[in-house]
Amino acid sequence: MLASPAWKIPFVLSAAFAFHVASTSPNPVPSEKEMERATTEQGWGKFVMRWLPLAYKMSFWMACICELVAIATPQSSWLIAAEWLLPMLRPDCSNISITPGFLAGWSCLFIGGLSRYWCYQTMGRHFTFELTIRDGHQLVTTGPYAYVRHPSYTATFFALAGTFLLHFSAGTWMTECGGADTWLGHACAGIWSIDAAFLSWLVIWRTRKEDDMLRAEFGKKWDDWAARVPWRLVPYVY
Repeated sequence: MLASPAWKIPFVLSAAFAFHVASTSPNPVPSEKEMERATTEQGWGKFVMRWLPLAYKMSFWMACICELVAIATPQSSWLIAAEWLLPMLRPDCSNISITPGFLAGWSCLFIGGLSRYWCYQTMGRHFTFELTIRDGHQLVTTGPYAYVRHPSYTATFFALAGTFLLHFSAGTWMTECGGADTWLGHACAGIWSIDAAFLSWLVIWRTRKEDDMLRAEFGKKWDDWAARVPWRLVPYVY
């Protein structure tokens, strides 16, 4: 591990940016008419899809801010004044460091964010968090969609794994400064666990729903694509 915790700052900032990309929809919410063509997500389903990513994003950024302040405060005396923002920050955070678990989390977040961005760029206006058939919808089979049919979900799993590893591995604010025992630590663990459980269910249900929806919309075109790309999430596995 690296001796100076200051080396963590660019890693934390870049991980936060990657997560922000992965959890932010590249397009506005579609019209009700467009969603009605495709979705059975009613009531709570639409609510969860709209607000759970926001709760996840806010809690992730708050955890990153605590990590950064815990790193910077012992090294810059003027930042000690910022401790009033963090009453949960304990005096001894000297064990904050870059560890293998932290680097694994950063790598997962980087892969997840970059892969999601690739999906956004490839799909363009067709990529929405809501299940949708858009006006003039086209079947996209290039980029990451030439390898698996639902690469954005695979990328999201990388980002989720990276979230837990980045913040709950040894050498972090959560584990070394008592952050996991604070209200924020409990909130992060709860929100992220709910999101992981919801995503696991969502992937099973929604990948099938999306396949059925696109097959009904595009017919033989979708069949030909599915014959070339039989894997939903992981090449040669599933």
